[in-house]
Amino acid sequence: QAMLEKKATIMDKSQLGDKHKGVATALPAAAVEGAPALPKWMEFVKCPQRDVVMKTGPARPTNCQTTCWQVLNSMPELIALFCNLKNLEIVQASRKAYKTWGSATLHGQSLLSLLHRRDEAAWMKRAIGSHQALADLEKAVVPGFLARDLGCLALRARSGSPFDTLVTTMHMPAEPKTGQGK
Repeated sequence: QAMLEKKATIMDKSQLGDKHKGVATALPAAAVEGAPALPKWMEFVKCPQRDVVMKTGPARPTNCQTTCWQVLNSMPELIALFCNLKNLEIVQASRKAYKTWGSATLHGQSLLSLLHRRDEAAWMKRAIGSHQALADLEKAVVPGFLARDLGCLALRARSGSPFDTLVTTMHMPAEPKTGQGK
Protein backbone atom coordinates (compact mmCIF):
# COMPACT_ATOMS: atom_id res chain seq x y z
CA GLN A 1 0.00 0.00 0.00
CA ALA A 2 2.87 2.38 0.80
CA MET A 3 4.24 1.82 -2.71
CA LEU A 4 0.87 2.63 -4.28
CA GLU A 5 0.61 5.80 -2.19
CA LYS A 6 4.06 6.85 -3.36
CA LYS A 7 3.09 6.23 -7.01
CA ALA A 8 -0.04 8.31 -6.59
CA THR A 9 1.96 11.28 -5.35
CA ILE A 10 4.65 10.97 -8.05
CA MET A 11 2.29 10.49 -11.00
CA ASP A 12 1.19 13.65 -12.69
CA LYS A 13 -1.22 14.18 -15.59
CA SER A 14 1.59 15.52 -17.76
CA GLN A 15 3.59 12.31 -17.22
CA LEU A 16 0.76 10.02 -18.34
CA GLY A 17 0.14 11.38 -21.81
CA ASP A 18 -3.03 10.96 -23.92
CA LYS A 19 -3.03 7.16 -23.77
CA HIS A 20 -3.92 7.17 -20.06
CA LYS A 21 -6.03 10.32 -19.98
CA GLY A 22 -8.98 8.55 -18.29
CA VAL A 23 -6.78 7.39 -15.44
CA ALA A 24 -5.30 10.85 -15.03
CA THR A 25 -8.66 12.44 -14.33
CA ALA A 26 -9.18 10.06 -11.42
CA LEU A 27 -5.96 11.13 -9.65
CA PRO A 28 -6.02 12.33 -6.93
CA ALA A 29 -9.54 11.85 -5.59
CA ALA A 30 -11.04 14.56 -3.46
CA ALA A 31 -12.96 13.24 -0.49
CA VAL A 32 -16.50 14.45 0.05
CA GLU A 33 -16.80 16.41 3.25
CA GLY A 34 -17.99 14.10 6.01
CA ALA A 35 -17.59 10.96 3.90
CA PRO A 36 -15.04 8.32 4.89
CA ALA A 37 -11.77 8.63 2.98
CA LEU A 38 -11.07 5.96 0.38
CA PRO A 39 -7.88 3.94 0.60
CA LYS A 40 -5.22 5.38 -1.73
CA TRP A 41 -5.13 2.23 -3.88
CA MET A 42 -8.79 2.84 -4.79
CA GLU A 43 -7.75 5.97 -6.67
CA PHE A 44 -6.31 3.76 -9.41
CA VAL A 45 -9.52 1.80 -10.02
CA LYS A 46 -12.14 4.52 -9.77
CA CYS A 47 -14.31 5.44 -12.72
CA PRO A 48 -13.50 8.97 -13.95
CA GLN A 49 -17.21 9.72 -14.50
CA ARG A 50 -18.14 8.81 -10.95
CA ASP A 51 -15.19 10.80 -9.61
CA VAL A 52 -16.93 14.00 -10.74
CA VAL A 53 -19.90 13.13 -8.52
CA MET A 54 -17.62 12.45 -5.57
CA LYS A 55 -15.85 15.79 -5.95
CA THR A 56 -19.07 17.78 -6.12
CA GLY A 57 -20.73 15.92 -3.26
CA PRO A 58 -23.64 13.54 -3.13
CA ALA A 59 -26.37 13.99 -5.70
CA ARG A 60 -29.59 15.54 -4.50
CA PRO A 61 -32.15 12.90 -3.66
CA THR A 62 -34.54 11.90 -6.39
CA ASN A 63 -37.97 10.46 -5.92
CA CYS A 64 -39.83 7.35 -6.96
CA GLN A 65 -42.15 9.16 -9.37
CA THR A 66 -39.33 10.84 -11.27
CA THR A 67 -37.31 7.64 -11.47
CA CYS A 68 -40.25 5.54 -12.69
CA TRP A 69 -41.20 8.18 -15.26
CA GLN A 70 -37.64 8.33 -16.61
CA VAL A 71 -37.58 4.54 -17.01
CA LEU A 72 -40.95 4.50 -18.80
CA ASN A 73 -40.05 7.48 -20.97
CA SER A 74 -36.81 5.79 -22.08
CA MET A 75 -38.77 3.01 -23.84
CA PRO A 76 -39.12 4.29 -27.42
CA GLU A 77 -42.24 2.33 -28.44
CA LEU A 78 -44.19 2.82 -25.21
CA ILE A 79 -47.13 5.21 -25.06
CA ALA A 80 -46.99 6.53 -21.50
CA LEU A 81 -48.97 9.31 -19.86
CA PHE A 82 -48.14 10.77 -16.44
CA CYS A 83 -51.44 11.93 -14.92
CA ASN A 84 -52.60 13.67 -11.77
CA LEU A 85 -54.71 11.21 -9.77
CA LYS A 86 -57.23 13.79 -8.59
CA ASN A 87 -58.62 14.77 -12.01
CA LEU A 88 -56.61 12.49 -14.36
CA GLU A 89 -55.08 15.55 -16.02
CA ILE A 90 -52.14 14.65 -18.27
CA VAL A 91 -49.01 16.24 -16.83
CA GLN A 92 -46.32 14.61 -19.02
CA ALA A 93 -46.26 12.30 -22.02
CA SER A 94 -43.74 9.99 -23.67
CA ARG A 95 -42.30 10.62 -27.14
CA LYS A 96 -44.54 7.94 -28.63
CA ALA A 97 -47.61 9.58 -27.02
CA TYR A 98 -46.64 12.91 -28.61
CA LYS A 99 -46.32 11.19 -31.99
CA THR A 100 -49.72 9.54 -31.54
CA TRP A 101 -51.77 12.55 -30.36
CA GLY A 102 -49.64 15.71 -30.49
CA SER A 103 -48.86 17.97 -27.54
CA ALA A 104 -51.99 20.14 -27.85
CA THR A 105 -54.20 17.08 -27.39
CA LEU A 106 -52.29 15.93 -24.32
CA HIS A 107 -51.08 18.73 -22.01
CA GLY A 108 -53.66 19.86 -19.51
CA GLN A 109 -56.28 17.52 -20.94
CA SER A 110 -57.97 14.65 -19.15
CA LEU A 111 -56.85 11.09 -19.78
CA LEU A 112 -60.56 10.31 -20.20
CA SER A 113 -60.71 12.57 -23.29
CA LEU A 114 -58.57 10.03 -25.16
CA LEU A 115 -61.16 7.25 -24.80
CA HIS A 116 -62.97 6.42 -28.03
CA ARG A 117 -66.22 5.59 -26.23
CA ARG A 118 -67.18 8.30 -23.73
CA ASP A 119 -69.32 5.82 -21.75
CA GLU A 120 -66.11 4.06 -20.62
CA ALA A 121 -64.92 7.20 -18.81
CA ALA A 122 -66.87 6.53 -15.59
CA TRP A 123 -65.66 2.92 -15.54
CA MET A 124 -62.03 3.94 -16.06
CA LYS A 125 -62.19 6.60 -13.35
CA ARG A 126 -63.64 4.07 -10.87
CA ALA A 127 -61.04 1.44 -11.84
CA ILE A 128 -58.14 3.84 -11.34
CA GLY A 129 -59.60 5.03 -8.02
CA SER A 130 -60.10 1.50 -6.70
CA HIS A 131 -56.58 0.48 -7.76
CA GLN A 132 -55.18 3.49 -5.91
CA ALA A 133 -57.13 2.47 -2.80
CA LEU A 134 -55.60 -1.02 -3.09
CA ALA A 135 -52.14 0.49 -3.49
CA ASP A 136 -52.60 2.57 -0.34
CA LEU A 137 -53.77 -0.45 1.69
CA GLU A 138 -51.16 -2.90 0.47
CA LYS A 139 -48.32 -3.72 2.86
CA ALA A 140 -45.62 -3.51 0.20
CA VAL A 141 -41.97 -2.52 0.35
CA VAL A 142 -43.03 0.79 -1.19
CA PRO A 143 -46.53 1.53 0.16
CA GLY A 144 -48.76 3.20 -2.39
CA PHE A 145 -46.96 1.66 -5.37
CA LEU A 146 -48.98 -0.66 -7.62
CA ALA A 147 -49.00 -1.64 -11.30
CA ARG A 148 -52.20 -3.22 -12.67
CA ASP A 149 -53.63 -4.02 -16.09
CA LEU A 150 -56.98 -2.41 -16.85
CA GLY A 151 -57.38 -4.51 -19.96
CA CYS A 152 -57.89 -3.65 -23.60
CA LEU A 153 -59.53 -0.30 -24.34
CA ALA A 154 -60.28 1.62 -27.51
CA LEU A 155 -58.56 4.99 -27.57
CA ARG A 156 -59.14 7.76 -30.09
CA ALA A 157 -56.23 8.52 -32.45
CA ARG A 158 -55.40 12.07 -33.59
CA SER A 159 -57.45 11.41 -36.73
CA GLY A 160 -60.46 10.40 -34.61
CA SER A 161 -60.34 6.73 -35.56
CA PRO A 162 -60.23 4.17 -32.75
CA PHE A 163 -57.31 1.90 -31.94
CA ASP A 164 -57.18 -0.87 -29.37
CA THR A 165 -54.48 -0.89 -26.75
CA LEU A 166 -53.68 -2.68 -23.51
CA VAL A 167 -53.87 -0.17 -20.67
CA THR A 168 -51.72 -0.64 -17.57
CA THR A 169 -51.88 1.77 -14.65
CA MET A 170 -48.98 2.48 -12.35
CA HIS A 171 -49.85 4.06 -9.02
CA MET A 172 -47.01 5.79 -7.21
CA PRO A 173 -46.93 7.08 -3.65
CA ALA A 174 -47.22 10.78 -2.90
CA GLU A 175 -43.93 12.45 -2.11
CA PRO A 176 -44.62 15.42 0.17
CA LYS A 177 -40.91 16.36 0.47
CA THR A 178 -40.78 17.09 -3.27
CA GLY A 179 -44.32 18.45 -3.50
CA GLN A 180 -45.47 15.71 -5.85
CA GLY A 181 -48.87 14.17 -5.18
CA LYS A 182 -50.13 10.76 -6.23
